[in-house]
Amino acid sequence: MKFLIDAQLPRQLATWLSAAGYECDHTGGRVPGSANDQAIRDLALSRQAILITKDRDFMEWANVRRPTPQIIWVRIGNATNTVLTRRLEAAWDRVAAELAAGVAVVEVSSS
Repeated sequence: MKFLIDAQLPRQLATWLSAAGYECDHTGGRVPGSANDQAIRDLALSRQAILITKDRDFMEWANVRRPTPQIIWVRIGNATNTVLTRRLEAAWDRVAAELAAGVAVVEVSSS
């Protein structure tokens, strides 16, 4: 699996995923800071990457636009990088299984 992490999430997530053996990039190094959601969506599609984002727009797009990348929708409010990474790590087996099953949007929340 390949991942693209949206700008509002920390680069630390890319480091964590890379250490776990996944190919991972952060949009901060791939698109201009002013890039719109369409450019980020297009980048994820061109790289055949799963988009990790906090942006609700991508989740809503997944229901109406095709093609669309698979999305991990992070619904964790303000949290330190460490807390965010731990929450993703705790949910990762479920997230990976849902992605492998072809689920379009996999939600990770604080509960």
